[in-house]
Amino acid sequence: TAITIDASENVGIGTSSPSNKAHIKGELRIEDATDATTRDYIFKTTTAGNFTITDSVGTTEKLRIHVSGGISFNGDTAAANALDDYDTGTIDISTMSFLTSGSLTTNTNYQLLSYTKIGNLVTVIGNIYVNTVTAQSGALKIPLPFTNGTGQEYRTAGIIKHYQEQTAETFVRIDPNTAYGLVLKAPSWGASTIANGDTLIVNLTYTV
Repeated sequence: TAITIDASENVGIGTSSPSNKAHIKGELRIEDATDATTRDYIFKTTTAGNFTITDSVGTTEKLRIHVSGGISFNGDTAAANALDDYDTGTIDISTMSFLTSGSLTTNTNYQLLSYTKIGNLVTVIGNIYVNTVTAQSGALKIPLPFTNGTGQEYRTAGIIKHYQEQTAETFVRIDPNTAYGLVLKAPSWGASTIANGDTLIVNLTYTV
C-alpha cells in the first residue's frame, strides 16, 4: 500500500491510519521547479517533537518551531534563544499623574507612545507635549504596556526633557513594586519638575 485513503477521506502517506485530511509520517520535501536541489527544503519533526525546515540534504537547519513554543533560526536549537513573542501597539498616556498630587494636561496630538515587544524586551518611543501643570508634587507617573521585571531600575537617560529651548537630562526609574510604569524623577531622585510647554522625548528599553 503506497497511499491510504480511509472512509473519512483522510489521506495517509507513510501511515495506514491517517488522523487528518493529509497525514504524512516522515519527511516532506519541496523541490525547486528547475530541479536545483540547492533550493530544495525538507520539512520534518525531530524525535523531541520540534518542527524543522532544513536544506535539501537535511543537515543545515533553516528554521525550528520548538515543541515548547517559540521560533529559532539558522541552526540555533536552544529553546532559551527562541523568539516566543512579538507584539506592537500604543500606550494611552492621558492618564498620567503625579506620584503624590497635582495634575497636568497634554496636547491631544501627542498622547500616544508606541511600543514594540520582542520576546521579553520592550522598547517604548514617542513624544509627550505638556500643555499645563498644576500643583505638582512627587514624580511623574507614565503607564507602561507590560509590568517590568522584578528588581529593575534604570538610572540612565531614558527620557530627555526639553525646556525653554534648553535641553536638561532627567532620569527614568522603573519601580518594580508598583504597576504604574515609569517614574520620571530629577537626577537627585527628588520630585520631578515638569513645566508648562515641556516636551518629553521617550526612548526606553526594559525587560519583562
